[in-house]
Amino acid sequence: MPLILAGVGVVVVGVVLWLARSGKGAEPGAAQAAEPVPTIDLSKLPDLTPLEGTTEPDWAAMNEYVTRYIKPPFGPNSVQAGDRLMTKGRHSVPAILNGFKRVDLTTKEGAEIGWKVQTMLLQGLCKDTNFGWVRETRPQDVAFNQEVIQRWFRAWEAAQDDDDAWVEIAKAKDIPAGLKAKQ
Repeated sequence: MPLILAGVGVVVVGVVLWLARSGKGAEPGAAQAAEPVPTIDLSKLPDLTPLEGTTEPDWAAMNEYVTRYIKPPFGPNSVQAGDRLMTKGRHSVPAILNGFKRVDLTTKEGAEIGWKVQTMLLQGLCKDTNFGWVRETRPQDVAFNQEVIQRWFRAWEAAQDDDDAWVEIAKAKDIPAGLKAKQ
């Protein structure tokens, strides 16, 4: 009987080792690929136009500042560009949003720059509005941040230069049902 048990033990250990090497002994679901996370194609969001009263030279300058602000690495040049955008006030928001949708959210630098765009520029210019941000690059984080950018576009369409509307949006952390897109 002891020889039979020893033989069975050797066979069991051999099978376990074989399964471990082949990956078939892994936890359930570990070998299966995760379901893809749906993403938003931000390039399909139409570029916003400047607020009324924005001159062509100012619009061109604001777009240049945005390019400098979102281009890695984030340093003194981008900080200065962000400061100049802040001095333009709400007139710079369409240019910021147009640049925001072009940030590569799949990179660590892009996730950090996206966070800076929302918290340093947009939140300051839009009455403390903040839709959240994830500073990581996992697929679910990229998808969440894409939704945040899309929400900024919808908020801009609803509020633009209306301070009271921005206060409502900031409180709700979304676009309240009573706010309609401006025509």
